Amino acid sequence: MNDTDLDRRLSAADPYVRHATPDLGGADRALLDEIMADTARRPQRSRRSWRLPLAGALASAAVMAAALLVPAWVGSTDDPETPAAPPAASEPTVEAPIRYAAAVVEAAGRQPRLLVGEPGWKVTHVYGFAEDEGTIVFTKGDRELEFVWYRADQYAGYFEDRLDVSAPRPFSIDGQDGSEFRYSTTDIAVMLRPSGGTFSEIRTGGGWRNRAEIVAVLRTVRAVSVQEWLAAMPPEIVTPDKASQVIDELLAGVPLPPGLDRASLDDLGTNDRYQLSAQVLEPVVCGWVGELRRAEDARDDRARKAAVEALASGRRWPLLAPMDAEGEYADGVRAVADAVRDGVPTLTVREMSGCP
Repeated sequence: MNDTDLDRRLSAADPYVRHATPDLGGADRALLDEIMADTARRPQRSRRSWRLPLAGALASAAVMAAALLVPAWVGSTDDPETPAAPPAASEPTVEAPIRYAAAVVEAAGRQPRLLVGEPGWKVTHVYGFAEDEGTIVFTKGDRELEFVWYRADQYAGYFEDRLDVSAPRPFSIDGQDGSEFRYSTTDIAVMLRPSGGTFSEIRTGGGWRNRAEIVAVLRTVRAVSVQEWLAAMPPEIVTPDKASQVIDELLAGVPLPPGLDRASLDDLGTNDRYQLSAQVLEPVVCGWVGELRRAEDARDDRARKAAVEALASGRRWPLLAPMDAEGEYADGVRAVADAVRDGVPTLTVREMSGCP
């Protein structure tokens, strides 16, 4: 099932519910919250749900460094609410360029590479862009702009879904034609037409005051070169060339389930550390849940005991503690660990974790 399918099946649900109590009694609500946060593409999604398989959902992260100040111009349709374009900022001077692996540069070359030019905006979250899809969130104070891009062949489905939000209005960003959809006066999405194999959607989040303020900032967005775009990424992100080493660090003290190919975890794209931790945890936890069920079905007491011990040890896995300041994912892993320790039936544990 893809994101478009989920959009359609959940179009009647409330897209503004953001938080769920991380316990078994609220598991169904938590799952709905997470799906709606992901499919509605809301930058307000400030905390990752504890449900495991929805690793594509954006979680909050600590504010990271490296705002890139760039001049820009964004054309829009004539609109009395639309202010004049602000003066352009000066180009940044990069004194010591970061060296990126060829795979990172190649991936960046396929992306739309849009950056906010108004001073003070910072990249705070990074997720994905391994396979022509990814998310970057820019933050300034309590305002957010989420840039999400998808494969071009998904454009028609997403556009059709957005028609349920509002009628489209023409809106261009740095010469790229697109459509504006209004969820509310301060909740706006601009979907650009496909270009180069992908298309982008920019969505507002946080404490915007009015549409005029939003448009003023969108007027500073522009497409930049690979070098400028990579220079705007915070140093804390984990790029593919760093992934293997960082994942080894994250997995310290974490038992791996039978059949899990450790090397497969190195191909998770570019992420902030929290997102990478969650993506590493998902196959580990789900692998052990699957092994527990297999052992019970086969009446393999030895394997069942090993799976129970591995899952129950989850509360003590070292990578969880650093995640607590960023979101709720670690609490979900602990909840699964406690449930297994307390003898909760395996089917219930699987439902809690959301594992297939």
